Amino acid sequence: MCGILGFQSDGKKRNRAEWRAVEAIFRSLFALNETRGGHGCGLLVSRAKKPTVVRHAVRADEFMTEAIDQMRCDDGVLSMVGHTRYATGSKRGSKQCHPFKDGHLRGFHNGVIGNDSDFGKFDVDSKAIWKAMREHGFDGIEKLNGWAALVWRDETDKRAMYLFRDGAPLAFSKQNGILWFSSDPKHLQLALGLKEEPKQLLEGYVYRAENATMTKVSDMIVMGARQTYQTSYVYGEKYTWKGREDYSALEGDVVVADDPGLATLETCEFCGDPTDRADMELAEFSGTGYFVCESCFAEAEDGLWEVNGKAIDFI
Repeated sequence: MCGILGFQSDGKKRNRAEWRAVEAIFRSLFALNETRGGHGCGLLVSRAKKPTVVRHAVRADEFMTEAIDQMRCDDGVLSMVGHTRYATGSKRGSKQCHPFKDGHLRGFHNGVIGNDSDFGKFDVDSKAIWKAMREHGFDGIEKLNGWAALVWRDETDKRAMYLFRDGAPLAFSKQNGILWFSSDPKHLQLALGLKEEPKQLLEGYVYRAENATMTKVSDMIVMGARQTYQTSYVYGEKYTWKGREDYSALEGDVVVADDPGLATLETCEFCGDPTDRADMELAEFSGTGYFVCESCFAEAEDGLWEVNGKAIDFI
């Protein structure tokens, strides 16, 4: 749906040539993530004191030209995070671009929140995340229905960065003392010149990163059931979001809508057995999503489910 990308430094001093190499990788990741969203971009540059924030409803290539000065790196930069937005039913202005701030939290989201109205009235569903976490801490994530990859800054812990994912991708890799991350592992592999795709964060845990080292700082967190949504998977086709407006899905993305006119899945799409929605998991292969029972999901995790000799991947 959206793209999140960025890095955190290990805090060591670097010369200008080394920082220019970091800038080049960051810009490459930003350009690659445009495939995940072309409705707006955001940037958060964290330093020990006040962060720099840029948000604009333009595509990544134009945004990088406008924010070229803010994207310059030096020894004072702790981390830099970018976001490419794919709007799902809300307005497409600069105010709707990530990151969003609520109290001491400022962060980015890739995914969908279905019960944002439980926390207030928002023009973008993602804003409910930061209110829920401000009020309830990490427990606030469990109060949200949907799926998410999150990266955020806490003003009470300024040298750190926090990361979390449940149902949405977020890959990471460390290179030359820099911790890199991106929504699409293939983007990270390409930008860093890696031989293999990098690993993804373990789902359901909050990680605190400082000086390019991540530490797990929460117990297992499970977001509210995704089965409360009607779900449609499309590429190159039009679909209706909440009955209001048509959008075109990006390849490999999941479209989650609450339009009751869309079909309800009540059987496992692998084995065909009747399955309670609460017991279903979401799997993905070649850009197509499947609701599957827990048994088939476990078998797929063990590499037992294949299509044309290729193992199923997971959203």
